[in-house]
Amino acid sequence: VRDSHDAVAESPIMSFTTVSTPPQFLDFSPPDMTTNVIRRPTLTWTATDPDPGDILSYDVYFGKSPSPPQVLSNSPITNYETEMLDYATRYYWKIVAFDKYGTRTVGPVLSFVTAELPQIVTIDPNPCQTKKIISIIGMRFGDTQGNAEIHLGKKVFGPGSTRITHWSNSKIDFKVPPYPTWLPGTTKTPKLWIRKDGFNSNKVSLTINKP
Repeated sequence: VRDSHDAVAESPIMSFTTVSTPPQFLDFSPPDMTTNVIRRPTLTWTATDPDPGDILSYDVYFGKSPSPPQVLSNSPITNYETEMLDYATRYYWKIVAFDKYGTRTVGPVLSFVTAELPQIVTIDPNPCQTKKIISIIGMRFGDTQGNAEIHLGKKVFGPGSTRITHWSNSKIDFKVPPYPTWLPGTTKTPKLWIRKDGFNSNKVSLTINKP
């Protein structure tokens, strides 16, 4: 600073540091508290950084605990594909976003519940006869058979079985085996159930008569 007598005074040199603005989350999928989620979901999220040119990275936390463990670190992508999950189970997840300066935002802990087990409601007809087609009616069988199996007592009918003539999410058509070792007039009542992705549906008694 110079006054009217040409006297000069200088201020000390001062400095400042700019602050990196924290990232901001916009949305998450599946949303918090979602139910009936498929057993191999992909978790997705959207985030932005108000600072131009900032590139975001993410840590992913996921598991059955309300304080989920970290499963992915410093990922540049905004999704995480899970492994095959258990039926009817609550899972928790959280995302931490951070920019190239290390400024981070911790997202909320979210949760969802996976779909229920396959369920047989009824079998029609029941009683039935050998070599006849029955309809297994229920829910959550899957739109296609995939790796699912029909268990009838000790017999197992998996993918490619010619005895399975129709498969949908709510109805399976199945041709009862001939049971050649049974004598005519024999009636037995084995249990029938569906096994899908390593999990069993409820077991239903099926009364079979050999004419």
